[in-house]
Amino acid sequence: MVIPFVVTWSGRYFGIMRITTSLLSNPIESEYFTKVYSRTHNRATCYLLGMMTSHWCFKLKEMNFKFSTKQLAVMSVVIYILMDFSQFYQWFFYVQDRPYYRLENAVYAAVHKTFWSAGICGIIIGFITTGYGILSPILNHSLYVPLSRLTYCVLLIHFLLFFISGLGGWRLVPVYGVVISLIAIILPYVGNGPIYHMKIAKEAERCQENWWTNILFVSNYVNTAHGSCMIQSWYLSCDFHLFLLGLVILYAISKNETLGLRLLYVCFVLSMVIPFVVTWSGRYFGIMRITTRMTGNNVNVEKYVIKKAPPTVYYIPDFITREEESHLLNKIYSHNLL
Repeated sequence: MVIPFVVTWSGRYFGIMRITTSLLSNPIESEYFTKVYSRTHNRATCYLLGMMTSHWCFKLKEMNFKFSTKQLAVMSVVIYILMDFSQFYQWFFYVQDRPYYRLENAVYAAVHKTFWSAGICGIIIGFITTGYGILSPILNHSLYVPLSRLTYCVLLIHFLLFFISGLGGWRLVPVYGVVISLIAIILPYVGNGPIYHMKIAKEAERCQENWWTNILFVSNYVNTAHGSCMIQSWYLSCDFHLFLLGLVILYAISKNETLGLRLLYVCFVLSMVIPFVVTWSGRYFGIMRITTRMTGNNVNVEKYVIKKAPPTVYYIPDFITREEESHLLNKIYSHNLL
């Protein structure tokens, strides 16, 4: 106990590592989050590539096409390269004092979701065209034949039924509305503390003003300047928008396959061009650097967390307790009480 006291006194540190204040105030209120990260047009690549993969898998199965061992090996190498690039290249954006390269960030913003999704799609295509491996007896069971045909007929052929089934997401709205009401009306009164009032009161105000944008699934586009209600619900809006886009594309494919596929490919290209343009024009980073403020001020981390002296006090009671426990067990066993 003495050592932490001396270290904190001499270094004029806080008694705790104040990490949460910067985390609470930084990422969700940043311009990048509201104007880039949460926007549907910057996140459509994965969805559209998934639709393309579904079409390719259907055509490959129709042709009874299977990849050779060499082709699968090459595909695996390409997948690893694409997915590793998508993840590990982000390290360069966290290097302190590194110059900002506008073209680099714009290109990465345009392709990193595509590369990661392409890796997943490659795995799916390889898995399906090679017979599912050990899952083949299960997935090729005769029970799935009528179910798959019914699903295909209902969801892909009959446009109206597909639309109704997709709008089943509206079943979320009642529960969604209850949660928003709790945040807007009740949550400010169920806690206390400086950070609680500073953050929860602001969240309640957002829900009181912008609740309708959540119910209409436009919270990632409308009234984002001062923050959205339930900021984590941005993905519900994206998912709903992408469903509507997919509905239009599937309808076009069902009426004219060639025209529909062209529309799908055009939308896919636009889903990469738009992030490039947005990142380039706004001079944003290629990713949302969530942890930079937490790791940027690392004086507290180095002096308070990394030093082994302060945590030592946590182990002393445990050591004493274990010694007492061992002594008590020895007495119990010696008297044959068990």
